[in-house]
Amino acid sequence: MVYWVGTSWKMNKTLAEALAFAKALAGFAPGFDQRIQPFVIPPFTAVREVKQALASTRIKVGAQNMHWADAGAWTGEISPLMLGDCGLDLVELGHSERRQHFGETDHTVGLKTAAAVRHGLIPLICVGETLAERESGKADAVLTAQVEGALQFLEGEARGAKILFAYEPVYGGSVNPGNAAELIGQPNIDGLFIGRSAWRAQGYIDILQRASAAI
Repeated sequence: MVYWVGTSWKMNKTLAEALAFAKALAGFAPGFDQRIQPFVIPPFTAVREVKQALASTRIKVGAQNMHWADAGAWTGEISPLMLGDCGLDLVELGHSERRQHFGETDHTVGLKTAAAVRHGLIPLICVGETLAERESGKADAVLTAQVEGALQFLEGEARGAKILFAYEPVYGGSVNPGNAAELIGQPNIDGLFIGRSAWRAQGYIDILQRASAAI
């Protein structure tokens, strides 16, 4: 089994900060556990440079969002063709912040998932219920709708594509060096999607090492 362990930087890091992180990470990359697939998801302004800085490593690089269309009158959007042009490996889709603040729906996540697969990108689909949904007994229905919505437009061979799901209950805590080993040691968990605890290179490396020791 390969454990995917990575981090998304959200709207953080200038280009200089992103490159400093990538170069520090590249220095440790040869010692990473082969059972773990590391990945980082910078802001759009740094994806190409971070990808280039990590080109000699196994570390995969992704984007935080994309549109489902290849091109068109979609001001401010990024297409899967553009992500491919940057040499990216994966794309994060359906994060709770995009669902809450930018009108993302299960339908649009489905369109984006199909577009990502069509262009050879690995979709990293975020799913998770709110505390209110959990307490009202709706968690299973919400999660089922999110997963089915994300996969609804995949047809034929695309249904066998590699797709990652990150379960992030909106009310939950976050992965950190103190709980990384315990979490990844759970029987139904095969990866970690980390927030601010991995925004420093050494913090991310620490979590990778702890995860390695626990699997």
